[in-house]
Amino acid sequence: MPDRECYYCLTEIAKQFPRHLGKHNGVGLETHDLLREFVKSADESADKSPRYSEPELAKLVKRLIHSTGGLSSLKEASQDCYFLPADSCRVEGVTDEDILNDCTVYSSEKPRSPLKIANLVPVLAQLDKPNPSCVKYATNLGPGDGVKRPKVLAGEPSDSEMKTYTNITPEGTFIDLHVDQGYEGITLVGRGCVKLWVMFPPTEHNLTIWDEYRESQEILKSSWDRLKGGKVAIQTGNQAIILKPGLLHSTFTLRGSLVFGLTYITKSCLTVTPKLLRIEHDHFQKLGDDDLSPFLESILICMSPESDRQDEALRVLCEMPKIRAVKKNDLLAKIKDAITSADCRHCGKRWRSHWG
Repeated sequence: MPDRECYYCLTEIAKQFPRHLGKHNGVGLETHDLLREFVKSADESADKSPRYSEPELAKLVKRLIHSTGGLSSLKEASQDCYFLPADSCRVEGVTDEDILNDCTVYSSEKPRSPLKIANLVPVLAQLDKPNPSCVKYATNLGPGDGVKRPKVLAGEPSDSEMKTYTNITPEGTFIDLHVDQGYEGITLVGRGCVKLWVMFPPTEHNLTIWDEYRESQEILKSSWDRLKGGKVAIQTGNQAIILKPGLLHSTFTLRGSLVFGLTYITKSCLTVTPKLLRIEHDHFQKLGDDDLSPFLESILICMSPESDRQDEALRVLCEMPKIRAVKKNDLLAKIKDAITSADCRHCGKRWRSHWG
């Protein structure tokens, strides 16, 4: 058998390749072969590739893997994203009769415009028979209750503040580079699913690039070579991925299944939510509660009596851009109640002048 390249350490392995893979996050041969087939499609035209029709994406991933020294095993909890055992985040035996309500269905032909009729039938059919030329996937099914926040992630926040979601992503589903609005999150994939992640930390440099390309139709393709600190990783059903606030990320599904997630606000979210809100406001003047809530929630949680970030929260609130929709948001009323002084210590003006 010829030598095979390991995408984790980028070395050619002559013998016992499965055993070698076991040293890298326990990834199996079948999973590694799916990635190898995808990377191989980088050198094939879309009409000749037997399985994947994203040769440009495959080229990008191939370059990133080699430029970053190989696939990341995501073992360090101190980093912006890392793996935990999936069972520590999975709620076993839970079903939800509402899980198919209020979903949104997309097609790879128009990934930024949801289909007018959210028909799940072709999405479910592609889990069995993929159609790489026209992938259909569904997002925001729910509410689901399949994910929990493990105790290892400490005590905040409360369950009532968590937002759950379920997606259906058949093989070939590509989600362009995005940010989860400043939330921290946990993502699980169904058993049998294999998902490729491309990630960049929310540094000042990277958020500046994100701002520059925010309205691009192909954000990852346009900006990846200017972003810094990138990682490429493979997720399977036995891993839960933890995404820290502001992480720029993109995914490609090598084998389809359901995807379950949980997002929530912690005190650390305050580091990025003001920047992300300003970017959204600069590009899309009309913002809704979904855009505003992460920002306001991060201020509110940092204003609790036991928080050590009260002063930072008040400064961020003082510098908050004047957005009309903020005044109508219920969270602002809670923030006002938490303010104990009449005057802002940062600008010296009355707090009521900040609301416009």
